[in-house]
Amino acid sequence: MILTNGGQKLDFGALQPLTATFLEIFFVTLLLAVGVEVNESQRYKLHDTFTKLKEMDTLRQGIEHFINMIVRRSDILEKDSDRRLLNSACKRTLDTLRKLSVDSV
Repeated sequence: MILTNGGQKLDFGALQPLTATFLEIFFVTLLLAVGVEVNESQRYKLHDTFTKLKEMDTLRQGIEHFINMIVRRSDILEKDSDRRLLNSACKRTLDTLRKLSVDSV
């Protein structure tokens, strides 16, 4: 997905393989951590971080696309329970990111 913002291009579809793998592991780890052992203030901090993307629509779209296309389909987890947890966390995160898109219109 190529996104433009003031002449700068972000191409989440053409990431270098190691960069894509790093981002996949990063988001899987982040979303699993939020889904498992966090208190309400930590959950709010993550939500607050994603809400800051409201002002960076291009980045928000890229992250939304990456989570939807790569992280949700990640095969780095072995346990079904972890996959279900990741799927649930991805859904909540995508809902938050999409709500930001609607709110910014």
